[in-house]
Amino acid sequence: MGSQFNTYEPGEDTDIEQIKIEFAAHQEDCCYEGGRDAYAGHLGIKNGLRVRKDKIFEDLDAAVDWIDLHNCKWDAADCVPYKSKVTGYDAASRKIVNQIARLKKELDEFDATIVKELKKAKSKTIGCKRCGSSINRKYLDALHCPICNKMDAFCTSTNKKRFERLKAKIQTLKDKPLVEKKVNGVRYVIGGNCSC
Repeated sequence: MGSQFNTYEPGEDTDIEQIKIEFAAHQEDCCYEGGRDAYAGHLGIKNGLRVRKDKIFEDLDAAVDWIDLHNCKWDAADCVPYKSKVTGYDAASRKIVNQIARLKKELDEFDATIVKELKKAKSKTIGCKRCGSSINRKYLDALHCPICNKMDAFCTSTNKKRFERLKAKIQTLKDKPLVEKKVNGVRYVIGGNCSC
C-alpha cells in the first residue's frame, strides 16, 4: 500500500486550541466525503495532531516540504508554523476590537453577575414580581422565576437599562469603520502522508 500527501490550511487564527477544533471538523468532513477506511488517503484518517513550535518556516512551501519529509503515513498529522502576511488592524481599530470583545464578555456574563449580586443580599428570600412567590436566594441560578417562568423576574429596572446600554454600546462600536492592514505574522499549515 502507498501513501498520499495532503495538506490543510486553517484560518488566520493562531490559537492552537482553535486550530485543533477546526482541524477536527475538517477531519469529519474528509471522513464523510471519503470514508473512514484506514486506506482512504485523506487527513481524516490521521490519529491526532502534532503541533511543532520549535521552528517557524520562512514560507508555506518550506513548511509543506518539511511535513512531507518528516511525516510517516501512520503518524498523527503535523501542524507547523510559517511566516506569512496576516490581517491586522491599526492601533485605533485594534482598540475598538478589544472593546467589543470585552463588552461581549460582560454581556455574556450579565445574568450570572446579577444572580451573584442577588445571592449576596441580606434577606433570605426574594419575591417574584409576577406571581408573588417567595424564592430562597441560595437556590437562584437564573433570573427567571422557577414557579411562573417569567423571564427577568428578579432583574431591576436599573439592571435592564444597564443591559440595554451594553447592547447599544456594542452596536455603536460595531458601526465604526475598522482599518485592516496586512502585517507580518505567523500562520499554520497541517499536513501528512496518508495511507491509500
